[in-house]
Formats: sequence, structure tokens, C-alpha cells
Amino acid sequence: MTVFKRVKITAVLALCMAMVLVLGACSILPKQENTAENTENEAGEVPEEPMLNIKVSELQELASKSSGLWEMMCYLFPDHVVHRSSGTGFTLEPINKDLPLNRYDWEDLDGALKGIDVSAYQGKIDWAAVAASGDANFAFLRVGYRGWGTGTMVQDDRVAYNAQNALANGVPIGVYFVTKAVNAAEAKEEAEWIIDKIKDYKVTWPVVMDFEGAADDRDRTWGMTSDTRTEVIISFCETLSAAGYTPMLYGGVGTFMTKMDVEKTSVYSKWFAQYFNAPHFGYAFQIWQATDSGSVSGISVNVDIDYSMYDFGRGMDAADSKKAAQ
Repeated sequence: MTVFKRVKITAVLALCMAMVLVLGACSILPKQENTAENTENEAGEVPEEPMLNIKVSELQELASKSSGLWEMMCYLFPDHVVHRSSGTGFTLEPINKDLPLNRYDWEDLDGALKGIDVSAYQGKIDWAAVAASGDANFAFLRVGYRGWGTGTMVQDDRVAYNAQNALANGVPIGVYFVTKAVNAAEAKEEAEWIIDKIKDYKVTWPVVMDFEGAADDRDRTWGMTSDTRTEVIISFCETLSAAGYTPMLYGGVGTFMTKMDVEKTSVYSKWFAQYFNAPHFGYAFQIWQATDSGSVSGISVNVDIDYSMYDFGRGMDAADSKKAAQ
């Protein structure tokens, strides 16, 4: 079950009117199949557009289980990735069915493992209470970050305490690092830095590269191209894999669709952040960050809540792992 109530939208008529306005602001990106077809499109052929044919009753049903217009758009166009474009519009990008696709039913979380991700912002955590609550079948700990201006790598003040006490109370751990690497060499440096910091702990869940957007041109990653970021990702992940860890990428739909090459990064596990009633991303991902305002015993402030359909510690789907543990 989710950690927040499903939002019911009763003003369906108003929502439909809003949809008309937003659909007018949508851009639909054609799937790039081959050079010949692309040439035909450039010559004036209009790419095939998704058709929308839906009954009012069906629209009402979708509205009742959507947290807002964006999520409803995802339900209306299940064969597309729907993400924000400039202004208030959306981009509908056809899902490339040749890539690894999402195979889980994220509206049914009974088979998922529930977890948390924490950093120094959560203060001193009572890990015995966290473990007893049953709300943390796993935990991701921030191991550190690279400064957005200076590029200096900084260790999280609480990572040693969190790692020791989580493991002592039977909570399996993974770690995440907020990257600001601007080239492959820096990404390798980050991965090696992480390996050194976690070598004394039993890390059975992934080591995650966390992307945070650049707010302005003072950020060292401002203006990074998708190609460069993809090189950064590959360098980071290959270094961790060589050391025996499972690399993972964290981000939202915009990060995965616009900040990297979706095909070249499709081989890596993904942790998807989207604060909807259910996540909507057609490509393969294993963990969903559902909210940043969860509540868990033993933690005095809000905490991120995550659901994983895969038990990385045991190397099997979470549903199978839960059955095996019964």
C-alpha cells in the first residue's frame, strides 16, 4: 500500500478542459527508426501520432486514480513516456520496445519490499526502532557528494553511524552519492572514493549515482550534454562493477529521458523518483521513490519512502524473496 492517500478528482469537466489546453502544448517526438524513414519525415511526411479515443466513464476512472493532470496523461498514453517540456507543456516520447521494459505492476505493492533513503538531514536515527517498525526492508545511505561549485568530495556526516547501526539491526544497505562529475575521469574518481568509504561495510544493495539538476551557470555541471553525461555514467558504473558492486542510476523521468542516452544506459539498474499515486515509466526500473515526506518510527523528521520489486541482497524478485522468507 502507498504512504499517501489517492487523490480523487471530482471536477472531471474542469480537468478535461485543462487537458485540451495542455494537449495543445504537447510535443510528440517520433521514434527514430532508420535513416530512410527520417529522410521521408524531413521531406514532409507527418509522423504517426497517438490516437485518443476514450469514454467519459473511462476518463472519470482515470481521473479518480490520478494525482493530477500529469499522471492522468501517463494513463492516457501508456505507450509513451510523458515528461515535462518547456513551460507548462508535456513531451510524449514513444517507448522503444527494443530496450528493456518495465515488467512490474507498480499499482500492486504487496510483493514489493519497502525501504528508506537517509542522510545527515535525518539526524541521529534510532535504527532499532526503524528495524522494529517493519518499514525498512532495506535502506540507502548517502555516502557523500561532490560540491556543485568547487568539485570537492564530501563524506556524509552520518554515513558511518548509519551503516554500523543499520547493519547491526538487520537492515540491509546500499549507498548513494550525489554526483557533480563533469567527465569520465571524475566519475571514476567518485566511484573509487565511494569504494574506499564503504569497504568496511557489508553493502549488498546497489551503489547509486544520484543526479541533481543544475540550478544556474554557477553549477559545474551546467550545460553538460547528454553524451558527456552518458560517458560519466558508464565510467562510474564500470568502475563499481569491476569492484564487485551493483551500480544503479537515480533520477526522475526528465533525467532519464533528456540527460543521458536512454539506450546506452538501459543496461544499468534504475531507481525512479516520481511522487504520483503509481510510477509511470515504460523502461525497466527496480526501485520507486514514492514520496519525500514519509514517516517512520525512529526517525524524527520526514524521510523518503521507497519500494523495490527486486531483492538485491538475495538476487531475486522481491515477491519471491518474501515468499521464501515465510
